[in-house]
Amino acid sequence: MKIIQSALQAIKDIPKPIRVFATKALFLLVIWQVLYLGFLAPNRVIDQPLSMFTGKATAWCVKQLMPSHSIVVKEVLQKEQVEAMEFDYLKTTIFADGIKLIGIADGCNGLSLFMLFIGFIIAYPAPNILKLRYAILGLILIVLVNILRCTGLAMFSYYNPKVLFFAHHYLFKVMVYGIVFYLWVRFTQINKKNNHHA
Repeated sequence: MKIIQSALQAIKDIPKPIRVFATKALFLLVIWQVLYLGFLAPNRVIDQPLSMFTGKATAWCVKQLMPSHSIVVKEVLQKEQVEAMEFDYLKTTIFADGIKLIGIADGCNGLSLFMLFIGFIIAYPAPNILKLRYAILGLILIVLVNILRCTGLAMFSYYNPKVLFFAHHYLFKVMVYGIVFYLWVRFTQINKKNNHHA
């Protein structure tokens, strides 16, 4: 009982603006997870077109870097085993001359980054017009960065597959999340500057 009382007191001690922001962010996260896991993910309503768009855009970039090669993008049925369970899923896959370069799973199409970015923007106290403008510009930038990330992974896969694991799990992850963090910082700075001028 004392632990619960201590936890409640610690929450009360958090400054109100931070508490409001955290509550909004948590609420948005729960709503999104219920909507995504309950309906959107099983039916691939957003994931299928977004993964295919990312794959086609990546294939176009790869073709510019490898003009003499035949670059093809298509959905391929993948089998994966997690502990004792085996399941099938479709993965947007890019091939160069029939050799697989990379596969873009639904978890890598940028959707989770979009929602993370948008959730922060919505939860943060700022004028709606600034939120809308920054959300649109941020999403466009995240899409472009993710396409460049996939293009980079495809190049590593073809020319230097030894570093592919490091590039996928560390190098590009730090780069992408660093850019999202920078966008959040810029958003808060612009909001603060606008408040000073108001």
